[in-house]
Amino acid sequence: MAGCTDSPAEPQVVHSGQAYAAVVRWLVDREGPTDTASDELPIVYVAPVEGGVIGADDQVGVVAEVHDVAVVRFADVADDALDLETDDRAVKEGGVLLIVGPVAEGASPIEVEVLEYHRIGDEQSWLCRVGGSTTTGFEVTSSSVTGSG
Repeated sequence: MAGCTDSPAEPQVVHSGQAYAAVVRWLVDREGPTDTASDELPIVYVAPVEGGVIGADDQVGVVAEVHDVAVVRFADVADDALDLETDDRAVKEGGVLLIVGPVAEGASPIEVEVLEYHRIGDEQSWLCRVGGSTTTGFEVTSSSVTGSG
């Protein structure tokens, strides 16, 4: 048949912005409804691990991919997302902070280390596997807890 091939499909490459967007969607799906009014989207801050950088193109891509499920704000360092005037150092605006490790871009699936932080004592470390491809982009196909605070 014309157009048919026996060769396997080439693996899709996951780029860092796509991986971060998948992690934000996963978090929002896992956390469920927010405490805010029903018409408000949850606020998710994203910061790189200490010494890391999330490029402007990745930031724009993440915001575009998840605008329907969350308000995403980027911080150069984690402290920029925290209310440092409170004893519990909670995330500003009642949000959640995702501190994301570097992404080794490559064929799907890839792994992303993530620290989910709400306030002192309310944090969880995750290893998220990002792969597949859906109409909304890549998705977290599995996750495992790697530590808690």
